[in-house]
Amino acid sequence: MRRLEGRFSVPLTIVTGGGGAGKTTVLGQAAVTGDERTDVWIAATESDDPDRLCRRMMAAVGQPDPAGTVGVEAVADALLARAPQQVCVMVDDAHRLPSLEALEALVAVMPRNGHLLVGSRRRPELGLSRLDAAGRLLQIDQDELLMDDAEVVAVARARGVDRSQIEPAGGWPALVELLSRHGSGIDPAMVVDEVLGDLEPERADAMAAFAFVGGGDDEMARAVAGMPLAALVDGLPLVAGDGRRSARPHDLWFETIGDRLDAAARTAAAVAGAAVLRDRGDLDGAIELVARVDHPSTFRSLVRTACLEAVDRGRHLDRLGRWLKLAPSAVAP
Repeated sequence: MRRLEGRFSVPLTIVTGGGGAGKTTVLGQAAVTGDERTDVWIAATESDDPDRLCRRMMAAVGQPDPAGTVGVEAVADALLARAPQQVCVMVDDAHRLPSLEALEALVAVMPRNGHLLVGSRRRPELGLSRLDAAGRLLQIDQDELLMDDAEVVAVARARGVDRSQIEPAGGWPALVELLSRHGSGIDPAMVVDEVLGDLEPERADAMAAFAFVGGGDDEMARAVAGMPLAALVDGLPLVAGDGRRSARPHDLWFETIGDRLDAAARTAAAVAGAAVLRDRGDLDGAIELVARVDHPSTFRSLVRTACLEAVDRGRHLDRLGRWLKLAPSAVAP
């Protein structure tokens, strides 16, 4: 909240964080209405092309809807007309916009009393490097929105629950709230509705596959999910790791969206993941992964390779009995 007070000192403020990280909540708490400083709010939608978005911004500033096409210059004039009052236009859910053209253009013509705050699940490309270098940009990212240990303890105390009940949320505000109310009996549907509901179908399918194999690094993400690791997990809750070198989705991920994968998709993910592990020499991990699906030929090939290595190098043979217990019925002894 203290950091957000700086939005009236710069032309552009960016607040980024995944679903349920608390962007909308903190913007609502920070919003002010006064003679010297005031905020106006717009919740962006997929229908907001540049013209419609400019019209909505003008309406929020208190200007009548003009005839013809509306450009950012008209929005800038509407803001200037409110001088000397400082006006911040808060555009929440900017990740829904089909284009950032209007926002980028508005920053370039913003009057001194005008300010733009963009809330988004992803860092928007708005010429940020140039503004940042000039000291004209305020950025608040996901790490600042998540709860630290002290805040988690405070929530547990306020709710009258044990800290261990909400620790699995990893400080993610929406999940902390859910777990504090429902505990370990949380319904996965609640996570879908309150945190993951806006996840794009393609990305949800990719994340389900990545969660099915237990996560991994960029190579694993590309092989199993068809996406770079950073793009796959950026802004998502309950993912351990740094999101660049490795990531491991919480078990709740697969419990929540695992049913997006049919048998064929699970098999494809397991086979692709097993190939990555095999090439790294982790035959044990590869065999255990492919044993989770019905793909006898891959299972047989991996065990054969492991047995040949055992003969050549004295490795793996002590695990053969365990592998055979995992074998699909088509290759079981």
